[in-house]
Amino acid sequence: MNKLPIIYHPCYEFDSRRELRFPIQKYKNLKTHLEEINLLSELNLFTPIALTKNQISISHDKQYVDRVFEGALTHKEKRVIGLPFLDYFGKRAFVSSGGTLLAAKLALKFNIALNLAGGSHHAGKNSGSGFCVFNDVAVACNCLLQEGLINRAVILDLDVHQGDGTAEILSTNDKVFTLSIHCEKNFPARKKNSNLDIGLAAGTSDLDYLEALDYALQRIVAFCPDIIFYNCGVDVHRDDNLGYLCLSTAGIETRERKVLDFAQTNRVPVAVVLGGGYQKDIVKLVKLHSIVFREAAVRYDIDK
Repeated sequence: MNKLPIIYHPCYEFDSRRELRFPIQKYKNLKTHLEEINLLSELNLFTPIALTKNQISISHDKQYVDRVFEGALTHKEKRVIGLPFLDYFGKRAFVSSGGTLLAAKLALKFNIALNLAGGSHHAGKNSGSGFCVFNDVAVACNCLLQEGLINRAVILDLDVHQGDGTAEILSTNDKVFTLSIHCEKNFPARKKNSNLDIGLAAGTSDLDYLEALDYALQRIVAFCPDIIFYNCGVDVHRDDNLGYLCLSTAGIETRERKVLDFAQTNRVPVAVVLGGGYQKDIVKLVKLHSIVFREAAVRYDIDK
């Protein structure tokens, strides 16, 4: 079995008897699927710890962090985030951010690591939004910079929605290059300015999407990053309920190969976060999310 470092915590999953617009059950099902295809066992499973309020507050307003921690978000804040059970999701956000930071530190050691959650890219400095409480990638990136573990980072966001929160939090940080390829006519209505934004028309399919990715990857080379944070949302798939792009399963497979081959060729560690995916067919959704794990397994030979 390939020993890819994979990060998971039991709080990533939540057993709700009612159907949620946010498909929380996919996390547990993906973990089970990775175990069934022999990509995950106790040998390569890493469990994160929750980040502290101080660590989160490097990237987010301290008063907002305090309100999340205390379960004291206002009705307006809860409505903008759009999640039920926010006491649970608030606690989960501290752990999920810890998972992305752990993935980044393991990637610096093993060249790759994958968090079985994360990619909450709509959370801005002062608030959450769009199913996102804390921006785990921005948090992890800023923690690495503060600890002196990296000098430069790229955030490669290929979720179908623009990473507006990430762009906002890191807008004045010249040590981080933020890059978002997304569906232009989709959430959020008001975009923020990343270092590079590529907004694609609704219905864009494999060929045009992959050409845009090739261009974006060449822009990364010149930045010479110490690490890439890769948000590999599969809501770009043609069957996604919230996506509006038209990538095939083969197109997503090619996307993952291109990103991972690029990282290996340029010897840049990559920390992978799960990102979005909103198909109602959880079995199909899990298989789409598993693609990046399968592609990583055939490219990275890791002894723990």
